[in-house]
Amino acid sequence: MEIRNKDLKDKIALRDETIELLQSNIKQIQIEHSRAMMNKDNEYRKAIEIIESEHKEEKTNLNSMISKAYHWFPHFADLLRLERLATQIGISAMEFADMVKGKVLNFTGRLFSQEHNRWFSTDNTPIQIMRDTNRRLTIAVNRIPFGQWFSEQYEKLRQTIRQPIQPKKSSGIKL
Repeated sequence: MEIRNKDLKDKIALRDETIELLQSNIKQIQIEHSRAMMNKDNEYRKAIEIIESEHKEEKTNLNSMISKAYHWFPHFADLLRLERLATQIGISAMEFADMVKGKVLNFTGRLFSQEHNRWFSTDNTPIQIMRDTNRRLTIAVNRIPFGQWFSEQYEKLRQTIRQPIQPKKSSGIKL
């Protein structure tokens, strides 16, 4: 019994040593893991810093190009505004590019008016970029600024829809 008891105590001592060894291995692995994670985190931060500096440099270059474009082409801002308007009213990018080159676009299709919230059909209607009364560039339809042209089209539509009201013939007083 004593021998068996001693054997069990030896086994317990061996297991305790093994547990301590495993715990120290776990701690060592955790330390190595945290060190590796810190290294990866540092690499990641450095990569982000490099990308951000490249982005900042590219942004600076693009801003300088845009400022040069504004300086060299005084109507650049107007053309950007007109390009947005052309897209909104239904003119494609290719058609707008032709208009910027000075060409008159003979447009057949539908144009959208945001003011009237409706589409207006056109057939072989000349559309071009012109200067308005304030010397600003604008899109002209039939040599009329597009806003005015839409208003005229809307009035024509209203006139065709509106039916004349005929007065009722009086048949006398009914009692």
